[in-house]
Amino acid sequence: MIRMIRPAALILSTLVLLAGCAEKPDPGSPVDLRQQTFKKMVKVFEVNNGMARERLPWNDKQFLDAAFELKRISDEPWAHFANPEPRKGSHASDAIWQKPSEFKVAQQRFAQSVDGLLLAANQHDPKQAMPAVEAVEQACAACHRTFRNK
Repeated sequence: MIRMIRPAALILSTLVLLAGCAEKPDPGSPVDLRQQTFKKMVKVFEVNNGMARERLPWNDKQFLDAAFELKRISDEPWAHFANPEPRKGSHASDAIWQKPSEFKVAQQRFAQSVDGLLLAANQHDPKQAMPAVEAVEQACAACHRTFRNK
């Protein structure tokens, strides 16, 4: 029995160690900084998304605050795509640097969708929230299809 446990324990510990070796960006690197910002954006947007989809109770002030916060941070990640770099831990596609004008257009579409979300939030009408939330989601998905590796 002990002979069987040791190989199993060795395999399990090896798998755990390998899982810990997954490529992660270097702290403070452009990849790390943009990933931190995108995570912050997703967390903020979840308030808008949750309320629009009725997973969270509607609260005009919280919806508006989240929309303002998303607007405030929405341009932060783009500066961290300035130069092609060793992209350890990155999901960024080379298309970002190969098609910079298309990447800029995708950024502008995202910014416009965030502006639309802010306009909807200022209407204080939950019915206007869903189309604006969907526009932000569509802008994100369109950019990811072209500029993010799976």
